[in-house]
Amino acid sequence: MVQFPNTTSASGVWNMTDVYNNRLGGTWPSLPAIGFFGGGETPVTNVIQYLNITSSGNSIDFGDLTQARSTGNAAVASTTRGIFQGGGAPTSSNVIDFITIASAGDATDFGDLTVARRTGVGSGNNSTRGVAAGGGGPSTNVIDFITMASVGNSTDFGDLTATKYRLGSTSNSTRALFFGGSIPGAQNAGVIYITIATTGDALTFGDLTQAARQTSGVASTTRACRIGGFSDSGGPQNFNTIDFVTIATTGNFTDFGDLTLGRGYLAGINNSVKGLAAGGRDPAAVNVIDFITIASTGNASDFGDLLSAIYGLAGSSNANAGVQ
Repeated sequence: MVQFPNTTSASGVWNMTDVYNNRLGGTWPSLPAIGFFGGGETPVTNVIQYLNITSSGNSIDFGDLTQARSTGNAAVASTTRGIFQGGGAPTSSNVIDFITIASAGDATDFGDLTVARRTGVGSGNNSTRGVAAGGGGPSTNVIDFITMASVGNSTDFGDLTATKYRLGSTSNSTRALFFGGSIPGAQNAGVIYITIATTGDALTFGDLTQAARQTSGVASTTRACRIGGFSDSGGPQNFNTIDFVTIATTGNFTDFGDLTLGRGYLAGINNSVKGLAAGGRDPAAVNVIDFITIASTGNASDFGDLLSAIYGLAGSSNANAGVQ
């Protein structure tokens, strides 16, 4: 049966003249900025949920991961695929699975990481390549990469500057930044980076405004923001801190503002304008989603709610700064 063109999704059968005219005229359909979250804990879950980053509101059920996992499940995305790497299930997992962002449904097996890991795996991507860095269970300094449009096992990229877990991370199309986390025996404020398109070991970037673990991050094409985190130095503390840096430089982060609620084990997603901070615990799990305008400074505002109170989830979007 002939499928007539759908001007919302670009599906159906198009003649080449209409394709050309729509692309030339800027009217070719495109997906909205879809953010997604997968896995998490209370209890450990396989649920994937999604939302439209450009408009406030609650998340919606998308489907399921190939296995339930949390605390270290690291997400990356291209414009068409979302990919989840590793995590605790409850022991360390090497599983990589993916979703097709345009169509809700369950995840499909992609391949395996070079090393099974959980507990705060850092991640980042450009438009073609995704990386997974560090993590615990046991602690590692390994950085892997995948080509997101294909399927298969990850490949060694290089090493972090030290064995680290409980990392925060974010990226633009050039650099991935990994920040805070734990070096066995102590949490730290250090920030390191890699150039995604190459391979090699991470380099020193600077420091966060405070030592923190299980933070998260969001980014525009030029600016990276660290969001939240916690410390158990001198007694447990959940941070509401947001700080930022210019990605193309090196140096220390600067205060941006505050989350609506201090928490660690949260997930960060973004498009080129807006950054979202979802879930986490303070110390109980929460369903809160906050947002900030990345190019400005100031406190976060309420965006909506996750499907349930959850922490240790992973998130990304088809409009993240790495694909801009």
